[in-house]
Amino acid sequence: MELNDLSIEKLFEVVSKSQTLRQSFDEYVWECEWDYISDKLEIMGPAISNYEIGICNHNFIHVSNYEKFVDCARECEKTFGLSTKCEKKLSLCEKLRDTNLFEYHAKIFSKMWFNEEIQDVVKWCEDMSYKVYSCDYDSDIDDYLSCWAENVDYIYDEDDDCVYEPMRKIS
Repeated sequence: MELNDLSIEKLFEVVSKSQTLRQSFDEYVWECEWDYISDKLEIMGPAISNYEIGICNHNFIHVSNYEKFVDCARECEKTFGLSTKCEKKLSLCEKLRDTNLFEYHAKIFSKMWFNEEIQDVVKWCEDMSYKVYSCDYDSDIDDYLSCWAENVDYIYDEDDDCVYEPMRKIS
């Protein structure tokens, strides 16, 4: 049988029954999102002196230069966008750049940016890991599940004693 024959819910059911498949899928989700986080941190790099981000961690960033942080955040926004709340605070920081209020608002913005643009992604991944391991289907993972399934050689459903293979390409 082909993987394309499975509904996304059935695919999740098959994956959730197998510890190996659950782990493989969970790692795939984390890799995708970690790439996203890494790309953002790379843009923000010139303004950040240190950071730690991981699963079930005390995550943090240390900003070394708030002017650079605001500039890098604008570059990051061009590539990834920003939440409405972050965009408003970033615009305010840019307006206040040459005033004595700049650093105060830039500090607030840096914490807001970290919480909304990085920490929320980590939290989402932790929530998805919990759902995958507790076999609790959530439509938020549909796209990840579809992409992950495109890259596996086959999936074995132990309950139905059935092997699902990728769709064969005709040469």
